[in-house]
Amino acid sequence: MTTTRRILVTLGLTLAVILTAGLPAQAAFTAKATLPQTAVSTLTVAPVSNLAVTASCTLVTRTDTTTTVTDAAGTVLSRSTTSSYSYAPTDTVVTEGPLDRGTTSYPNADGTTTTVTKADHRYTTFSVEASWTGSPTRGVIGYEIVAILRGQPNLSFGLQAGTSASVSDIPSSYLSAEPRVTVRTHTSYGWTEQAKPQGPITC
Repeated sequence: MTTTRRILVTLGLTLAVILTAGLPAQAAFTAKATLPQTAVSTLTVAPVSNLAVTASCTLVTRTDTTTTVTDAAGTVLSRSTTSSYSYAPTDTVVTEGPLDRGTTSYPNADGTTTTVTKADHRYTTFSVEASWTGSPTRGVIGYEIVAILRGQPNLSFGLQAGTSASVSDIPSSYLSAEPRVTVRTHTSYGWTEQAKPQGPITC
């Protein structure tokens, strides 16, 4: 009888220890922790403002002068060509050439003959000037001047540090693509934004 009581007491104490030891583990498992809130901010790249674009066309006349030296039998001893240019404003697109400006010949003391031939080539180029107010976005590293062409790849005129730029001697063949000019803002973190295109450009 005494042995039975001891066994029951021992079992009771063991059960109490097991239950008591399990309480902290259960409490730790059900405890709740509040995580800190993380705010996610978004950044919008602002385009440049007050974009103003002007264009002008230039008639270019290139005069090619070819000088030929021949001997008495008409054999060519030397031939060279030089070019000179003249410029004039225009409001039309012109492509002409070669236009004959005549030929002159004269004898030399050594019995050779020098012949000078001149021919003109006329063509139109255009220039674009743009100015704008810079973007207030942080991290701006420059502004790219872009001509948007109908049916053709866009033309980029490179990155500018300031708020104005000019590009000259653009072939007039691009005018048929009705170019519109915009300015694209570039940032140090790779985001870009462009202003509303201006145009189309005409002479």
